[in-house]
Amino acid sequence: MPQCLGEINQAVARILDTYEIDVVVLEQTIYVQNFQTAQVLGAARGAAIAAAAVEGLPVFEYPPLRVKQAVVGIGRASKIQVAKTVRSLMGHSDVLQLDESDAVAVAICHAFTGENA
Repeated sequence: MPQCLGEINQAVARILDTYEIDVVVLEQTIYVQNFQTAQVLGAARGAAIAAAAVEGLPVFEYPPLRVKQAVVGIGRASKIQVAKTVRSLMGHSDVLQLDESDAVAVAICHAFTGENA
């Protein structure tokens, strides 16, 4: 696991070095199926957040309900509804994978409602 965490940290650091990034936004984790999954997910998130912290970037986290409310207008929207709304807002012709549209939704949430909005 330490090697995986190092790879996550380095991959995020490369992205931060490659692109001009002002803030990092994440969706908060609010539900995990078991304790071991929570530990692994928490460690992976920590590795990614640490890369942003080393660069001095502000990190914002939003609960899933807030993301859905900001993007779709309904806090209990389905992943499909989020994906369709993201696609429409972005004027994107390609269908995004659900994880991709979730990531974009968190960025849109920050743009609409975050401290820098």
